[in-house]
Amino acid sequence: MKVIDTANMPALSEHDQQLVYCGLDSALTLEIDAALDALMDDTARKTYEGERSLLDPVVYMMNRGMLIDPEKRDEVARDLTARKAIVAATLNELAGYVWDGPLNHNSPLQLKKFFFEALAIPPDIDKVLSATTKGLLDGRWHANFNIAGTDTGRWSSSSHPFDVGANLQNIDDEVRRMFVADPGMELFSCDQQGAESRAVAYLSGDPGYIKGVEDGDIHTMVAAMTWGFEFKRELADRKFYRDMSYRDVAKRLGHGSNYLGQAKTLSQLAVVELELVEEFQKRYFKGFPGIVAWQKWTAQQIQTKGYLLTPFGRRRFLWDRTREDTTVRQAIAMVPQSTIGEYTARAIERIYRNMPEVEVLNNVHDAVIGQYDKNKRIDLKPRIMDHLEEEIAFTDILGVVRRRTIPWEFSAGLNWGKSFKDKKTGEQVNPNGLKVLT
Repeated sequence: MKVIDTANMPALSEHDQQLVYCGLDSALTLEIDAALDALMDDTARKTYEGERSLLDPVVYMMNRGMLIDPEKRDEVARDLTARKAIVAATLNELAGYVWDGPLNHNSPLQLKKFFFEALAIPPDIDKVLSATTKGLLDGRWHANFNIAGTDTGRWSSSSHPFDVGANLQNIDDEVRRMFVADPGMELFSCDQQGAESRAVAYLSGDPGYIKGVEDGDIHTMVAAMTWGFEFKRELADRKFYRDMSYRDVAKRLGHGSNYLGQAKTLSQLAVVELELVEEFQKRYFKGFPGIVAWQKWTAQQIQTKGYLLTPFGRRRFLWDRTREDTTVRQAIAMVPQSTIGEYTARAIERIYRNMPEVEVLNNVHDAVIGQYDKNKRIDLKPRIMDHLEEEIAFTDILGVVRRRTIPWEFSAGLNWGKSFKDKKTGEQVNPNGLKVLT
């Protein structure tokens, strides 16, 4: 072995210099690894080893990608282009009434002012349309997944290093239909049901909220409680505000209120009147006082300890000023979102390691996407569901431990978009798309 004194570097060829630099990089990495390893306690080590175990399925998913139907992709692009032209014409007409001068729809600043200040209608067609022009590799859309890309432990997704795809976690449903199963395969999507609401219920220990999530439809229950009608889904699904039902509004405002969203902010995000949000929150927190207690308890935890622990043992330090509202809101959202994200990741790992006949393709925060031999659904579906489920030990603010499993819904089809019946025409839209299977 050739030994080089790096303090007195001799004259080397370019090739040998590269070898020395690579050796130094590797040696320094090992030294840093040893130093960090000595600093880790059991909590940190558990998190680190858990994330390391996810590297295999993540690399597989990045390399495998999802197959794209080129004809369906062109169809999606044509549909979106036509819609864009209609929207542009509508914008120009509206601009004549409420805008001083022409509207440049390619200007983010003008669009923000026009939509949020004048019309309160967020635009997204250009962003969705751009998804149909991404480069592919062998007809497949590849994405980059980062298992340590967020502070909460939820995976993040971005463009693939070879630029042959993009973020796979934020694909609109109308674009998802161009993602198809490989020949002879069937796509499946397993989605957690009411996941974050359940996490908030068990962490807060509020008995009314727990009953609501375990009865099966917390958003209908909240809508009925808030607006004073019978607890029935058909009543909650009635149109209430703009194109939203009572249940839609209750879901948006409920999630936002759980995470300490202020009435003014929620009014803007949900596009509803401020007075409506204020009245909603007044009734909501009166009905579920345990949520308010949990929010206060969380603020006290970060102000006295500086960190929070999730049911899976992930520890998160809050380094910003712990008495500021933004830090408190971040802390309140952290444990539920981290728990649900880790629940998904652990399910992916179990399927990847124990079911080689199943290809896991995507992680969408609270959903697992994959494919299998379409002739083996009867055998594989119950086994997939068994690998998804895991008991979580939730400890509420009074120290009460509740062991619960977040339920999953299983859908299958030949493309990733949803299949549904048009309420106006009765026509089945996207018949080859995902259908819920019981």
